[in-house]
Amino acid sequence: MEKIVMLSHCPSLPTGYGRVIRHLAHAFQGAGHDVSVIGVGSDNRLDGFAFRVLPLGFQQAEDAIAAALQSQSPDVLFTLGDPWMFELLPQVAELCTVTWICYFAIDGYPIPPEWLNWLGFADIPVVFSRWAQRLVAESIGTEPALIYHGVDTNLFAPADKSGAKTALGIQPDAFVVGCVAVNQQRKNLPALLKAFAHFAREKPNAVLYLHTKPVGTWDLPALSRQYGIANKITITQIPSGEPGLSDSAMANLYNAFDIFCLPTMAEGFGLPVLEAQACGVPALVTDCSACSELVANPVQLLSVRATLAMNRGLEQAVVDHLELASKLDYFYHRPQDLPLRGMQCRRFAERFDWSVILPQFLRLIESTAQKPKEASLRFFVA
Repeated sequence: MEKIVMLSHCPSLPTGYGRVIRHLAHAFQGAGHDVSVIGVGSDNRLDGFAFRVLPLGFQQAEDAIAAALQSQSPDVLFTLGDPWMFELLPQVAELCTVTWICYFAIDGYPIPPEWLNWLGFADIPVVFSRWAQRLVAESIGTEPALIYHGVDTNLFAPADKSGAKTALGIQPDAFVVGCVAVNQQRKNLPALLKAFAHFAREKPNAVLYLHTKPVGTWDLPALSRQYGIANKITITQIPSGEPGLSDSAMANLYNAFDIFCLPTMAEGFGLPVLEAQACGVPALVTDCSACSELVANPVQLLSVRATLAMNRGLEQAVVDHLELASKLDYFYHRPQDLPLRGMQCRRFAERFDWSVILPQFLRLIESTAQKPKEASLRFFVA
């Protein structure tokens, strides 16, 4: 038995990282390990878990993490997230007493030098995609392990589409283009609105459904008015005080879509792309970063028009929004193709079911039992 402390989004949060850490923590606990989760951004709904949850705010938390490592005295620290989320960890002296499994995302290139330095402190680096695995190997000369995120294909499964649309207040005969994404720069939501506006001309039954915050990096209602689609766009209304939709509500949401679109500039993984396909919904995504590995058929990939140097100098993609509009038009005029495409997407997503993915993580944890804990001390020797 290993004593494991995990650090990521709080497992009660309706985020991708929240769902992934919840599945992993349950699996580790179920395999007989002693598990605690330091849950960043806790919403205080911490009951009902078989493992301990130690809530933590989103603020800089070096002292809090050090205190958790001191109090729990784990054999393994398992972190899940983007490198910037854990930049403070090398400053935590208690890190030298554990085996650090660093399960992390890369969503642009080249890898910033400070991330490469940070990566040197990890005992076992693990990435989410072949794209990241290749990029890290080229940067440091050593290939990290690769384990994809999993998806619950029992929960995220095809259901009655007309019923799902009706439940959202959408007419059953509407053609619904859907997106699930944070309202932030990297998701490039204006490209989707622009493509949809081009596609939806003279299509009275076309609907754009966005599961995101109306105002974030962009004021989406204002943009929808600018593009002339204000009467065709619906944005999820989250009840006051609620952190987001439940997993079952998310499954219903995906099933209301005819097509899922994510015109992202880059993704460390892109869990909604898999969740939508698990529900039998074809996904159109930018042909960049991890996204290129997450679709059932190359026709689902959207061409990159250019790249831009973004935060930390990471080169990220700009999608061809006119091609996106063209592909939406193609599927709109061939509704008979959608069920077959959806079945193909469902079969593809089943390769990522948690029953396939979890054994890989359990073997990884078992491998740490043979790893000398004092090995990490070398990082703190001047």
